[in-house]
Amino acid sequence: MVGAVVASDWEELYRTLYEQAPIGVLIYERDMRVREVNARLLSILKTKRDEVVGFDLTALRDRRVLPALTLALAGEVGHYEGPYDATTSPASVFVSLRAAPVRDAARRVVGAMALVEDITERRLAEDALRRSEARFREVIERSPDATAVVVHGRFAYANPALLALLRCEVADVLGRPVTDYLHIDDRATAATRITEREAGAPPTLQEYRALRRDGTTFHAEVVSMRIEYDGKPALVAIARDVTERRLLHARLSQADRVLTMGTLAAGIAHEIRNPLAYLSANLDFLADTKLPRLAEALARQEARLELYGEPPTDVRPSLDAVTTLVASAREGASRVRTIVRDLRTFSRDDDRRVPVDVRAVLDACVAVAESDLLPRARVVRDYADVPLVSASESRLGQVFLNLIVNAAQSIAPGAADANAITLRVATGADGAVEVRVDDTGSGIAAEHLPRLFEPFFTTKPADVGTGLGLWICADIVQRLGGTIAAQSDGVRGASFVVSLPADATVARPEPVSPPPPRAIPGGRRPRVLVVDDEEALARIVASVLSDEFDVVVEGGGRAALTLLDRDAAFDAVLCDLAMPDLSGADVFTTLEERAPRLAERVVFATGGAYSAASRAILDRAPNPTVDKPFELESLRAVLRKVASRAEADRSR
Repeated sequence: MVGAVVASDWEELYRTLYEQAPIGVLIYERDMRVREVNARLLSILKTKRDEVVGFDLTALRDRRVLPALTLALAGEVGHYEGPYDATTSPASVFVSLRAAPVRDAARRVVGAMALVEDITERRLAEDALRRSEARFREVIERSPDATAVVVHGRFAYANPALLALLRCEVADVLGRPVTDYLHIDDRATAATRITEREAGAPPTLQEYRALRRDGTTFHAEVVSMRIEYDGKPALVAIARDVTERRLLHARLSQADRVLTMGTLAAGIAHEIRNPLAYLSANLDFLADTKLPRLAEALARQEARLELYGEPPTDVRPSLDAVTTLVASAREGASRVRTIVRDLRTFSRDDDRRVPVDVRAVLDACVAVAESDLLPRARVVRDYADVPLVSASESRLGQVFLNLIVNAAQSIAPGAADANAITLRVATGADGAVEVRVDDTGSGIAAEHLPRLFEPFFTTKPADVGTGLGLWICADIVQRLGGTIAAQSDGVRGASFVVSLPADATVARPEPVSPPPPRAIPGGRRPRVLVVDDEEALARIVASVLSDEFDVVVEGGGRAALTLLDRDAAFDAVLCDLAMPDLSGADVFTTLEERAPRLAERVVFATGGAYSAASRAILDRAPNPTVDKPFELESLRAVLRKVASRAEADRSR
């Protein structure tokens, strides 16, 4: 039988606990002198008992612990946690100190006891964790990828990239369901995926239609994975806006056709408006002037014949005039049909191969790109008689148009006479049809040549090129069984050579020569100078205005300036803006320097395709502008007004 524990046994037990305790113990009296310390405290402070026992705590070097120690002597519990530098040794540690009062039998405070725990390792670990978390958070905060933490389907964190992607603030996102920012048709799928990931399903890539705060949509590619966040299961989701990539994939085969649509639209507008102008003018003149006069003449002739019994009078001149006007109208209508045919060539999705004359396709491309070519370079054609090729006319047109537009873009506008884009067609040594597009532009750097036909590679600015044009050209040519190559010395000019297998099974039709140009008629005063490179249009304008104005016609800007240097006595100058040798803008600025009064009498004629220089002139000059096709009475009214001002100037 075990005997009862005596007082001496209890004292030994407490002594053992005191000495072996894993926490440092400090006992001190009311005068703040140390009475006793245990071995663990000596270990923490890296000191000896005789250096501590009897030490006056008010003389501590590190006084940050004193408030907690003195609070215990006042009968309360004191606490301190933080760094501590020992006085009797060089030890520097992090401690957690808790001091409590020691009372006698009468409950008087006779001293205090402090329990001291070394928390250095814990604090270092916590600091390291905090630094790691700070670095990780900084990485997430600065990440270009939109990143979110999702807890139970709601946003718990969103980085700046995500906020920018959603176009919202933090307060708009935190606590909101993730599905609020998804297209309604994708919400059920997203909710299912969130539940699966929270249950531990492996991460997968998912694409959603997402909603911004302003209601616009975009396609987001999202990958999510399970993590612990604040002690709770959560998901970290990383999203990227792939809208542009989806659009790019959807229209990959048509990417450069879309890119050149502006050029096509401007060129087609310019080309259609000119023939429509003289077609409309002819028909108006025929209906409003010639036919009524012819009807009156015929009526008088019929009355005279009936009254006097005389033989018929020759009305051939009037009939010839009508015939000429009708022929001109038919010419305009034919040209419109040709342009519409060219438009269909480039707009339809047709991959059927038919016998194609590459020269005709090149000419169609030049026609639709004319507004881009005119201010930059002359187009030189060097066509040999070559076999037809088996190809899709629209796809081949896409290739040639891209090469011609690229050549034009490599040449700065303003010096068309000094630059040329040369189109050469010949038969190669192997019998293939070779089409060569040479330009006098800025050239291609040697390091870029090997990469020209790579997808997404471009030397153009981001708002000009996508890097797909030449890649698509190469793909089309290769599918036709041909090759495409580029050459440049990197200083001036570049050459692109397309080689296509000849279609020897089809004979080439005989070429049809265009009709010779007709003479342009004149008129009478007030004097009007018509400057337009469209001969048919200039001819009919002169004819229409001839009953009221003395009309002189020049077929280009340079010739017009030469004429005006000799004879500037014109009341008005009707000048086309887009001309190949010298634009209307150049004519106007030259007149501003040489003959300012005459520059004030310029009336601009436009078909709707503007170069930057033309747009600048129209923005700053107060001169009137008339659109093609002309409304004849409006044109007459403008010219009368300008001519009357000229007459007023002369009378001063």
